[in-house]
Amino acid sequence: MPSVLYLLYSVVIWLADFAVLQDVYFYADGKDKDLKFGYQLVGFISMAIYLIKSIFVYMRYRQHTLNNTSFADTVSLSWVRYFLTALLIVVLLKVVVMILIPGWGSFGNHFSYYLIFSILFYFLAILGYSSSYTSNTHALPVLDQPETQFNVSDDDLKACADLLNKAMDVHKYYLNQKLTLSELSKTIEVSGRLVSKTVNQLYKMNFNDYINSYRVEAFIESYQNNSDQLKTMLDLAMDCGFNSKATFNRAFKKHTKKSPKSYFNA
Repeated sequence: MPSVLYLLYSVVIWLADFAVLQDVYFYADGKDKDLKFGYQLVGFISMAIYLIKSIFVYMRYRQHTLNNTSFADTVSLSWVRYFLTALLIVVLLKVVVMILIPGWGSFGNHFSYYLIFSILFYFLAILGYSSSYTSNTHALPVLDQPETQFNVSDDDLKACADLLNKAMDVHKYYLNQKLTLSELSKTIEVSGRLVSKTVNQLYKMNFNDYINSYRVEAFIESYQNNSDQLKTMLDLAMDCGFNSKATFNRAFKKHTKKSPKSYFNA
C-alpha cells in the first residue's frame, strides 16, 4: 500500500509539472524535493509510528500464542524480531544522520547513508524470503480485538479445573503436539475464555506453560521407567507431546529449574 500511494503521488507530481504548470517543480533547482528536511521529518515520524505499532502487535500476538497454543515456541516468528531490530536500526540511523547532517540537498553528499539503508533493506527482503517458518498457519489463533472483561465465579473456575485435571490426567490430551486452547475447550465442552481464565488464575500460568508442565512430568516418569534405555531423551520427549529438542529443554528448565541432565544426575 505505501508503495502504491507513493506511485500515485509521483504521478500527480508529474502531471502537475507537465500538464498543469508546464514547468518542472520536483527538480526545479536540480535537487530532489524528497531530500528536504520537511519531507525527511514526515517520513521519519511515519516510520517511527509504524515501528512502535509493529512492536506492540508482535508482543500482543506473542502473548496470544502463549495463551492459546501448546506449541508457542514454534510460532515465535524470529524473523519478525529480526525485521523489527533492523527497522529500529534504520530509525535510529535516521535520527543520527538528521542531527549530524542537516543539509539534504544532494544525494551524492550522503551516499554512505543510502548505502547503509540499501544493505539493511536487502537484508530484510532476504530474511523474509528465506524464513524457515514452517508451522501450520491454519492451526494458529487469530489475533482478535482486545477482550472485554470476563467475570466468573469461583465455583465455575473450580468446575473447569476439575474438567481440565480429568482431561490431562485421564485422557492425556497434552500428548497432542498441536493442541490448542480452542481444541481442548471444545473437547471438554467449556468456553475457551473460561479455560484460559482458569489456567491463568488458578494455576498462575499461560496455556502453553500449563500443557508443557504435564509433558515435563510425563517425561520424568517415562525416563525413570526407561531402565533399559531403549529410547533417547529426545524420543521420550517427543512421545510426551514436545515437538522439538529446544522446546523440550526450555520447558523442562522452566518447570524444574534444572536442565534434564542436571535433574537426573542430582
